[in-house]
Amino acid sequence: MLRFRALMMPLGILFAASIAVAEEDAAVVSYEEGTHYTVVFGVPAPEAPEGKTEVLEFFWYGCPHCFKLEPLLKKWLEERADTVHLRPVPAVFSARWTTGARLYYTLEEIGRLDLHTTVFYLIHEQGRSIKSSESIARMLEPFGIDTQKFMEVFLSQAVTDRLEAEAKELPKQYDIRGVPSLAVNGRYLVTSPNASTRQEMLDIVDYLIRETP
Repeated sequence: MLRFRALMMPLGILFAASIAVAEEDAAVVSYEEGTHYTVVFGVPAPEAPEGKTEVLEFFWYGCPHCFKLEPLLKKWLEERADTVHLRPVPAVFSARWTTGARLYYTLEEIGRLDLHTTVFYLIHEQGRSIKSSESIARMLEPFGIDTQKFMEVFLSQAVTDRLEAEAKELPKQYDIRGVPSLAVNGRYLVTSPNASTRQEMLDIVDYLIRETP
């Protein structure tokens, strides 16, 4: 019996090692161009700080899929703060998306992007409207936003310029058909249809970041 056990121990170690190798191989996932992502051309150069990879997040505040991606994206970014520069882009595909883009750029201009996630929550969990500047101002007033200042910036030329140059033009340049969409370093595009889950969108982005020279 002792001899039998002695023989079984090396076999057990070998079996455990083979399982570990198999699990490691399974963890290395490869994604395919045309299925999981698209290679893009003719888009503006990335604007990330040196040493970081730029990821553009195309979104619309009214999009329920963007709302559900937001907490995953926030956690994902926190874990990669030293290597990834996330740049949200409030895409505009129609006139009714315009107020959402103006809202984002206004929050950025007045230094209140801390309310970005809150805006998603107010719209999708509390049913608040962003159809007009007045309804948006009322929605944000409890958060210490001065209504007059907000309205001035919301309708300012600076916000209008960014609306035209970024919110409207970048989706065209990336040939984006819907949101959420994630662009990696001005080279790759990952959209919702490319992934089976929202988490997989981020997994694909991780893969593309690793593959980027």
